[in-house]
Amino acid sequence: MKTKNKLLLAYLIIGLCFSLSAQNKLAKDSLVNVLNQTAMNDSAKYKLLMKISYLSSSPDETIHYGNKAFELANALNNYRWKAASLLSLGDGFRLKGNLSQSTSCYLESAKVYESINNVLGVSTAYTNLGNVYLAQGNFENSNIYFRKAIEIFRQEKDSTRLATTLLNTGELYREYQILDSALIFFQRSKVIFKELDY
Repeated sequence: MKTKNKLLLAYLIIGLCFSLSAQNKLAKDSLVNVLNQTAMNDSAKYKLLMKISYLSSSPDETIHYGNKAFELANALNNYRWKAASLLSLGDGFRLKGNLSQSTSCYLESAKVYESINNVLGVSTAYTNLGNVYLAQGNFENSNIYFRKAIEIFRQEKDSTRLATTLLNTGELYREYQILDSALIFFQRSKVIFKELDY
C-alpha cells in the first residue's frame, strides 16, 4: 500500500513538472512572438528579452536571449541591465555545463554591480558563484562567496535571500561531510524561513 502511494505521488510530481514546463514553453513562445512582431521602446525590449531568457527551457536559448539583452544594455551603456544580463548568461552557461564561462559571467556581473554600488546585485552574483564552485567541487571558493553573500544579505536585511544562501552553505558543508557546521546553517535557514512563513 505504501509503495502504491509513493508511486502515485511520484507520478503526480512528474506530471506537474511536465505541465509547468509546457506552460513556461507556451509563455516563452508567446513572448518571442511579441518580440518579433511588436515595435517597442528599449526598456520594454530589454525586459522582454530577460523574461524570455528566464523562461527558456534550453541553455542555448537562455544564452541566446541573455546575450541579446546584454548587447542592448551595452549599446545603451546601462550598467544595471548589463549586470543583470550577465547573471542570465551565467545561468545559461551553468545549465549547459560550461562552468568556466558561467564563472566568468558571474564575476563580471559582480564587478559591474560593484561599479554602480548595487550591493544586492553583488551578493546575488556571489551566491551564484558559490553555487558554481560547489558544482565544481571547489569547497574553498564556494565557502568564500557564500559567506560574502550572507554578510551582504544580513546588512541589507534581505531575509529570503539570506535564508536561501544559508541553506546553500549548509548544503556545501553537508557535501563535504562537515555535518556539525551543515546543521548550524540548516537551522539558521529554517528559523528565517519559518519567520517568513515559507
